[in-house]
Amino acid sequence: CSDQVCKEALTCCSSCCRKEVERMLDAARVFALSPNVQNYIAEQTQTGRHTQEIVEDMHLVGEVFGPEIIVQAPIGNLLTMLVHAPDRQELARLARELDSWLLQEYTEHGREVLIAAHLLGVPTFLEVVQAGKKLDWSDVRAVFERYPRDLSEPARRGLVLALQEQIAPSGVAPTTLETIARHQSLFRLVAPLVVPDTEKLFRLFGSLPVVELVDQALQKNAEAAQAFLSQWSVRTWERYRDPAHFDALLSVAAYRLTERRQAADAFAREIGERDELTPVFVDVGLCGVQLWDAYVGTAAGQHQRQEADEAIRSYKAGHPCDALLTREGLQQVRFYDFLPVRLARKLGSLETLVFYGLVVLLLVLVVRWLRRRSGSLADERRGDAPVRLKPAGLEKLKLLRTNVKTDGRGRGG
Repeated sequence: CSDQVCKEALTCCSSCCRKEVERMLDAARVFALSPNVQNYIAEQTQTGRHTQEIVEDMHLVGEVFGPEIIVQAPIGNLLTMLVHAPDRQELARLARELDSWLLQEYTEHGREVLIAAHLLGVPTFLEVVQAGKKLDWSDVRAVFERYPRDLSEPARRGLVLALQEQIAPSGVAPTTLETIARHQSLFRLVAPLVVPDTEKLFRLFGSLPVVELVDQALQKNAEAAQAFLSQWSVRTWERYRDPAHFDALLSVAAYRLTERRQAADAFAREIGERDELTPVFVDVGLCGVQLWDAYVGTAAGQHQRQEADEAIRSYKAGHPCDALLTREGLQQVRFYDFLPVRLARKLGSLETLVFYGLVVLLLVLVVRWLRRRSGSLADERRGDAPVRLKPAGLEKLKLLRTNVKTDGRGRGG
């Protein structure tokens, strides 16, 4: 062979020898770290393994695990972890970040913890560990295997949050899981209030407007919000997508729960079945709700509703709220509405004069009729009342008068 070829071969051999020496030196440094290493070397030598093979094992262990772990764990266990790990780079990062915790979890759960870390992704897995909520790693594996491997990182976090609440999602849309991840604090508050109805829970977080309503309700009136979550369906929540309408509902809830001392669950059921109060509040404010409660309450018939509507109309017309809270007050308002003074305010001056003239004329006619009637009754009682004859008697009387007049003329002649 040529000199050039020999030179290249020697250079390559030198490089390989250098690398091998460095590996052996690394192994030697590892050997000196722990009795675990020395025990492993002794065990493997007794079984007849070649020194090069043992050095290779040490090199593999040293690449993934740091000195702290090598000191704590038998080398055989570390090599088994290497075999079980789906990804050695992930295992190396877990070893650096978690140290002895990883060894303890692996001792208790075996390869399931390494598979769970791989399915979750190391960043999410570390978040779970730092949160301090223990998970059943076999459940994690079962749930994550239902979803594609390319599931987004927020969706993975959503799955983990559900698992931390002892909920195993199945068939939940990735977008819903992402919403859960973005509102994780809210999810942790809502889940205990809705579970075991997990279907409703995921439907709630499947609608972003509903999630915002729930968050708003919990901030403004936690007692009412908890009752709504317990009693309402998702469709009921969706009735209040208008922010002004929902603000009005929360105001009504505050009035009913504080001033009327109504139970939150009872209020939620009432509104869920038929919400008649919120439109009233939107229309006329809190007085409208007070009037409604005064006449209708929580259970009444159509007549009571008509009275409440009349009282609300009177309030809108300008009557004070306090005067309308009782039926006696409502009757007084009815009478007042028919007074001429009330009418005069609505009519002009000419119309008012005409109206007063008609009223006076009517009164005069009524008085005259009453006087005539009373006079006739008095005459009848004294017997002085004129005798009323039938038509036949009248004819006879006329003939009699005619005969009398004729006789008188004859005598005079």
